Amino acid sequence: VNMTPTINKMAPPTGRFWLSIWPEHKPRKLQPMKDRARYDWAFAIALAAMAYIFALSGGKLPLLVIAQGSVMLIAVLGFVFPKYSSLRRGNAVWLSVLSVVMFSAILFNTGNYSETSVSVEFALVHIGGVIGMLFALQWAATNLMAQRVLRNLAFLLTPLVMFAIAISLTSGGLGSRQSPLDIHPNWWGELGFALTACALAMPRWWARAVPIAAAVILFILVQSRGALLAAFSSIVTYLLLSTRWHRLLNPSRLAIVSALATFASVTFLVYQHHTIQAWLFIRDDILLWNNPYRGADSGLTGRVTGWQDAFAIFMESPIFGNGIDTLTDVHNGFLRLAGEGGLILLLTIGALIGVGLRKMM
Repeated sequence: VNMTPTINKMAPPTGRFWLSIWPEHKPRKLQPMKDRARYDWAFAIALAAMAYIFALSGGKLPLLVIAQGSVMLIAVLGFVFPKYSSLRRGNAVWLSVLSVVMFSAILFNTGNYSETSVSVEFALVHIGGVIGMLFALQWAATNLMAQRVLRNLAFLLTPLVMFAIAISLTSGGLGSRQSPLDIHPNWWGELGFALTACALAMPRWWARAVPIAAAVILFILVQSRGALLAAFSSIVTYLLLSTRWHRLLNPSRLAIVSALATFASVTFLVYQHHTIQAWLFIRDDILLWNNPYRGADSGLTGRVTGWQDAFAIFMESPIFGNGIDTLTDVHNGFLRLAGEGGLILLLTIGALIGVGLRKMM
């Protein structure tokens, strides 16, 4: 039967009829990876090795590049040899768009690098490594058990954080800002935040509590206030999203919640003095809000000035910004994106975040 005339008059062919005529267009269904548990451990170990190598080697870039290469190599091996392992097409397209945007932000601003300590070549290599890691992580999210990878990471990173705490406690504790192994405190704060995020994937509350408590102690010792607030926000968000609110409509549970709320209110009133002292300790000794060197009067250690400069640079070059890696001291992710990559990069990142939140919901 000649079906060509019928097909030409039809609406855009979809469904089983289309696939029965042109079977080569049938989308390939991803199958579970063989030995996925081993891949989960290998990928988690490679990621954790980046943190260990950076901390124990004093931040040596060549060793860190080797560790980063091992992460991407695992993804490449998993992509090439098990031919049924792949990337979701939409995610690959988004990452490709991000790659073009980030490289364009460098190439359109090559002249600006002469005014900084960063060369164009370094920026290109840096962004190449970042894009490679993003593709590797996307491969892992597509083919591996993400929850198990996070649990493995929490298990692997906790000893490093414990080691950093032990070093800090023996070299001054809360008396001064700690930088274990001579690594910048902000890096330790980022590591603590990563540990907190991974710990939330643990199956039991006590398994979450131990690494999160270690991360909080590290935040306090290295005085990483931004990471502490980010970790706290992540925990609150996790609790809000994981709580089955419809179950609280049960009368007995509502009675328990009301009793606990009443008990907390009475305790607050009875021990109001201790509560205020606890808040003052958090404000002055942990958040360092009134510290003459790092408090509000210091412009948050000069960060406010950096934010204003980044905004001014963005207003001068709103399309492609000033160039990737030219504003390394801004200490604000979105302002840095705006200043370095302009609206092109900022909107692309915003779209990626929106797509991720949409898929999560």
